[in-house]
Amino acid sequence: SAADLSSRASRIVGKDEIDKWKMLIAGDPDALADKRAANSFNRKIINVSTPLLHNPDQKIFSRITVKYEASDKRKYYVPCPFCRHEQTLREEQLRFIGKSGDEIEDAKYECEKCGMQISHLHKARMLAAGRWIAEKPFKGHAGYWLNALYSPWITWKEYGEAKIKMCRQIDTHKTFQNEWRALPWNPLIE
Repeated sequence: SAADLSSRASRIVGKDEIDKWKMLIAGDPDALADKRAANSFNRKIINVSTPLLHNPDQKIFSRITVKYEASDKRKYYVPCPFCRHEQTLREEQLRFIGKSGDEIEDAKYECEKCGMQISHLHKARMLAAGRWIAEKPFKGHAGYWLNALYSPWITWKEYGEAKIKMCRQIDTHKTFQNEWRALPWNPLIE
């Protein structure tokens, strides 16, 4: 609540789904929450969110996207089970097998280096052997990004079927962009 955000200090502040937070009469709830930890030299502020809308030209900003861009921008790299090349899991590397309408028979992940087709059955070992790699130098703000391709509970086939079904209509396409791709929706681009 607004009262909680302006009443007590805390060394650790955890904020969830910050892109869904609305402005308060007392000000920006994100900034108010950060202020709760301002008097602690060893503070930890944790921001977690699905990115929603982001279009700087229209002055629409996703809180989590802005924070991620200001961070060291870590992504999780996993090794190919065949050639050991480390790569991030990207939708462009998904290959659909036996597509018929909304259904696909299977989906494989194609290694960007050796081109081998990787089965979903390899994903658990790939994730266990992966590591976070930052794109920018660390300057006090770590940022982490993952999409649904990394989920151990979602097969690559399920991801592909969701993409086929959800990207047909604007409302469900927006949901796929935010929830599955973990990217903000830009209404002018999409």
